[in-house]
Amino acid sequence: MREWSAVFLLVGAAFSLVAGVGMVRYRDTLSRLHVAGKVTTFGAAGALVGSFLHHGGGWQEVAILAFLLLTTPAGSHALARALARRFHDQSGWPSSEDS
Repeated sequence: MREWSAVFLLVGAAFSLVAGVGMVRYRDTLSRLHVAGKVTTFGAAGALVGSFLHHGGGWQEVAILAFLLLTTPAGSHALARALARRFHDQSGWPSSEDS
């Protein structure tokens, strides 16, 4: 069981590393928000599952994981929607034609 916890912890660390690189590499806010919403959630989920397996299970890891999986997509969507509403009519807003 400890081998599986190590695997999940390493996978979580790898996703967190990818998220850190993505936050530095991407230039626009929506791309960074995508990285923060998706990859960081997988990194934290891997760490929580690894902790759950290593310590023999507990309700705290399950509660944190459920809260994280329910709130992160909703928060990312709300931030992206607010950003789109704020800059929709401005000329500085990047479009798909700029790429």
